[in-house]
Amino acid sequence: PASTTGLAALAAHAGHWTLYGMMILVPLTGFLQVSLYGSPIGLWLFSIPSQFTADKVLAKSFSGFHDILGNLLMFLVAGHIVFALIHQFYKRDKLISRMMP
Repeated sequence: PASTTGLAALAAHAGHWTLYGMMILVPLTGFLQVSLYGSPIGLWLFSIPSQFTADKVLAKSFSGFHDILGNLLMFLVAGHIVFALIHQFYKRDKLISRMMP
């Protein structure tokens, strides 16, 4: 909201951009992890064959990176929900109603 200024506004912008980045990086690292294991990527009715030579060591690295990013994404989503509820019920600035179409 316009009433958010200074450090809070900076944190809100950083949080939003971090969420966007995680929504790209988590699936990308998951794709690389599975591909580097040499497995096809299953997508409902079809699958994409691995485009990489199997490399278990590199695949395990991406697996760890994917896990860390996934946990960070869950933490960011939970924080996002908490701050939206704070705006709605503590600050009473009707943030959630402004998000509705």
